[in-house]
Amino acid sequence: MDWLETPHELRSALRVRSKGSIRIHCGRHVIRGRLVDMAVGGICVRAALPIDLIGAPVRVDLTLDAAASKHFALLGRVLRVSLPTRRMAIGFDAVPEDFEDCVHDELLAAVKHDTLPRMILVDTAEGRRSKIASAFRNAGCHVTEATTPLEAIAYLGGSRFEPGLIAIADSVPETVAEQLREFLLEEHPGAHMVSIGTSAAHRAPAASWLCSTNVRGDLQTRVDRVMTAHGSRRQSTMSR
Repeated sequence: MDWLETPHELRSALRVRSKGSIRIHCGRHVIRGRLVDMAVGGICVRAALPIDLIGAPVRVDLTLDAAASKHFALLGRVLRVSLPTRRMAIGFDAVPEDFEDCVHDELLAAVKHDTLPRMILVDTAEGRRSKIASAFRNAGCHVTEATTPLEAIAYLGGSRFEPGLIAIADSVPETVAEQLREFLLEEHPGAHMVSIGTSAAHRAPAASWLCSTNVRGDLQTRVDRVMTAHGSRRQSTMSR
């Protein structure tokens, strides 16, 4: 069944991976965290959880990253807690109409967002960055280019959804590039990290590596392989 045919009913079941900041008020506890996904009927949150709160009534203050003016105060109850993953599911009994409208808008935006895989490419070397960006675009990817770590962090902080791919070149320089990769993977754990450099010796096994040189003239082929690897684990911004 097409969710667009019955938006109100299916909005309660469909979840969208929007980005936002959360404050959870439970008794004397105030827990700060990040939004994992949301639906009309509830949200999933990633946070440092001091205690097991299953069943506890809570007040949730939610602010979306891409729309700081959209602030919601919602009442609910903790349904599930996973201490190993630091995730908490909260269900709402009732929500204001403007929150329903917000979820609807986010779902529509997610449909558009998912039409193409999306990435941010961080490389201070303009000529090489342009060639690599063109190769990813030829592979069907929407590419945002950044020249500095601060530019990348600012863009990701204000983006509506999590990026599918984050590609960072060692030209940042390498020590800074490694720190940037660690930081962005902590902030965006669902992203597929791509390291661009002259050596794969110190790359994490879970990440893709792309040689920064193009001696054999096969850059497009190697980028296509990265995109194939990304496609095998690509997640939609919507789920049930």
